[in-house]
Order: sequence, then C-alpha cells, then structure tokens
Amino acid sequence: EEWNSIFGKGKWRKALSERARGMAAKVLLGVDAPSKMEDNGQMGYSLNRPVGGHGKAYIDVLYLDDDLLIMKGHHGTIYAMARSCVSQRYRNLQASASASRA
Repeated sequence: EEWNSIFGKGKWRKALSERARGMAAKVLLGVDAPSKMEDNGQMGYSLNRPVGGHGKAYIDVLYLDDDLLIMKGHHGTIYAMARSCVSQRYRNLQASASASRA
C-alpha cells in the first residue's frame, strides 16, 4: 500500500532512451508491453517472435571423439573442430617419422 501511494499515482514520463528500447523490443522481438502495472505490482510481457528470428535452429553431431567434432547446422553448413593439441601431436608424429627414415 505504501509503495502504491508513492509510485502508483501520477503520470510517469519515460526517457527517450527507454522509449527507444521499448520500440526496438517491439519491432525486433514482437514484444507486447503492458500499458500499466497490475494491482498486485506485476507487469507481464509476451514475445511474439523467437529470439534470433529463425524459428527452429538445430545442430546435428555427425562425429565426436576426444580430438575431433563434426557437426551439421540446420542450413546444411558443416562445422569441423579439432583440438589444437591434435595438430601439434600430428606435427610431432611427422617429425619423428621423418627422423626415423633418415
């Protein structure tokens, strides 16, 4: 009740930056912002667009072991990731193989 008597009455004017953030949220995320606070002090917002705007996004893991990860994204993009220690280990193996041949 005390909080309501201090903050609940009167018209509060939003700053320009706050209005800009609200407009950006409405345009980019489809935010439905409430015009006033509920009697219990709550304000509910709903997002009508998914964050990122893609709808569904996924990644399929095609191969995975201790040193290598190969994935395929929802648009068909292939990602391959190797631990940096693997490339160093490979160079060391090549160097030792070259040394043993000599």
